[in-house]
Amino acid sequence: MLTNSSDNDADDVLLSVADTVSALSTITDVDATVERICLDAVDSIDDAEAAAVTVVRDSGPDTICSTVEGVLDVDAAQYETGEGPCLEAIATQTLVVANGTAPADRWPAFTRRAAGSGYQSFLSAPLAIDADYSGALNLYSRQPDAFSTVDAAAMRIYVSVAVTALSAARRAAAAQAQVQRLLGAMNFRSSIEQAKES
Repeated sequence: MLTNSSDNDADDVLLSVADTVSALSTITDVDATVERICLDAVDSIDDAEAAAVTVVRDSGPDTICSTVEGVLDVDAAQYETGEGPCLEAIATQTLVVANGTAPADRWPAFTRRAAGSGYQSFLSAPLAIDADYSGALNLYSRQPDAFSTVDAAAMRIYVSVAVTALSAARRAAAAQAQVQRLLGAMNFRSSIEQAKES
């Protein structure tokens, strides 16, 4: 269940997202980008106490970044039970909001396993970067009705910015790796030419 929020909250969120856009546009390292996305998401969205990014790999989902250790157990509970807000966001490619008793109703095994964490509200959005890199940005709160309609709208905007930044960082990393391979090949060729001349 989503709660309503005031126009002032919406203005604050939009200003925070604008600051995030500016900061993310200068980062070209994938790990640094993911870390910044998590930190800024907690700062940008009211009542978000923690954030994590999950990526899907051949071996299954994996948390690659989190703002606090406690959410690693929450994510592990999802991965072990095969259900939860993050996994639903990835599977359906839609924003998932679960406040109050909704998690227990929707994902009983996950809720039982994660009960000790104290987190009661979840906001998860899919991150579809490219064919090899997809996952979700996940926010957590201990408050039972933490995430509002404004938070959900802000998350949609925030994720579109995050996807663009992650995409750019992945392209930059791939280009840098290609340059390193070419330099290595050139050095190897130079060594062969020098050996021939000797």
